[in-house]
Amino acid sequence: MKLLSQEKIGFNNDKFEQLSWDKFEKLSNIIVNDIISNNFHLEKVSLLGIARGALPLLSYVSHHIKIRDLSIIQLKMTNSDKPFDYGTASILFKAIRNDFDKFIIFEDIIFKGQTIQLVQDEIHKENKEIIAIYSLVADQAYKNDYIKVPIRTAAIIKKNNWVKFPWEIYEL
Repeated sequence: MKLLSQEKIGFNNDKFEQLSWDKFEKLSNIIVNDIISNNFHLEKVSLLGIARGALPLLSYVSHHIKIRDLSIIQLKMTNSDKPFDYGTASILFKAIRNDFDKFIIFEDIIFKGQTIQLVQDEIHKENKEIIAIYSLVADQAYKNDYIKVPIRTAAIIKKNNWVKFPWEIYEL
């Protein structure tokens, strides 16, 4: 995993961290700048967001790097919108652009890498390539040797914490 900044995400306690819209924009800009500095935006590439959580990041990056070619995979990782209600990762829907061979993947949070692993497997089944994986935040204990492309994250959270993103409406 490659940490792109030393940004702290804001309010936190023993279990929860809250990301504000201002912090979302700051972390998203870190990702945009990394994409540009690595010239990933110059490739013939589709941006692939993992629904639901990565869709705000996908849209933000798409506008800032001027790539309109989007793909989406909807995964289910939690059983509900309640914090820590983890289930088994599964694919619910996929819209992968057939006219692209290279993809940049976007996720809101990397915990153990199960969702990214599923996406990686789907992309490889189609004989396509992942050139980069970006996440707004990642768990400090993240480790998954199965994922072949290093994950680039804008921030790290405490081990096993839950992040409340600004688009989520539940109370902490």
